[in-house]
Amino acid sequence: MPGSETRLQMGRKVACRHGGQGERKRYQATETTIGKVAAPERHPGTREMPEQLNKWVDEWERAERLQPFIAAYAEKSRSWSAEKQPQYKAWIEWATQQADRLDAFVSEKPTSVLDRKHEVRGW
Repeated sequence: MPGSETRLQMGRKVACRHGGQGERKRYQATETTIGKVAAPERHPGTREMPEQLNKWVDEWERAERLQPFIAAYAEKSRSWSAEKQPQYKAWIEWATQQADRLDAFVSEKPTSVLDRKHEVRGW
């Protein structure tokens, strides 16, 4: 197919025509390196990596959906019953912590009772 050659393939052709054996070997080494990078399934331990990566993406997407909802709830709850404001604020704080726990980009995760489940008998 015309125009379907990669730059590496075109470079290899030019090297073979003009650069001699040394250039051919350099392009072959580059192709081998690119092949290793482009095919991570060849590396040990990569079966778990896509699963973990997918988990992080799913959790991050959930956090991204929760954050605007929590912000809207916080905004609307300001005009609600004054006597229940402490309850609303407690819920907003809790919900924000839950979203932060899901967000892969939040470096300091809030603690959770689930982090201490090993301390509870029968868990």
